[in-house]
Amino acid sequence: MSGWYLRGDIGYRWYGGGPSAAPITDEKFSGAVAGTLGFGLKYHWFRADLTYDRGTATNASATTSVAATQPQYTAKISSQSVLTNAYIDFGTWAGFTPYVGAGVGMSWLKSVNYLDTMVAPPPNGAIEAGKSRNFSWAAMAGVAYKVAPTCCWTEPSAPLTRPLPSLSA
Repeated sequence: MSGWYLRGDIGYRWYGGGPSAAPITDEKFSGAVAGTLGFGLKYHWFRADLTYDRGTATNASATTSVAATQPQYTAKISSQSVLTNAYIDFGTWAGFTPYVGAGVGMSWLKSVNYLDTMVAPPPNGAIEAGKSRNFSWAAMAGVAYKVAPTCCWTEPSAPLTRPLPSLSA
């Protein structure tokens, strides 16, 4: 079946700290709930869509080897992404359709409540909000199940890679 489609996703994100620059010795990020809306076109075994993704803010913290009060850096980071995705479906058997896909786009990150415990008041080491824009990409594989003639349930494995900003000043 070919034609236009709408999509909506909800999920949970697990973040991992990346390589840290000195003097940071450890970074921690809390998880976040995320939602995605999009639309696309399916033509036989090929699908393409455009998606908008937004997540709740994640709490970020970093410890260092220099500050007496740890963690030295803390912030809340929110994210939004727009991706263009392409998928290949590998046929349908008993309602199940395995697929692979990839996407590229941009992410916008905003940090608020940034605090550096090494900075003296006022205002208690708080630093104004920061913003960044980054290239993002996704690689995915999964299986879709047709629950009705015009509705599919999808179990994807889709890590979205968006570089998180450095917490150090």
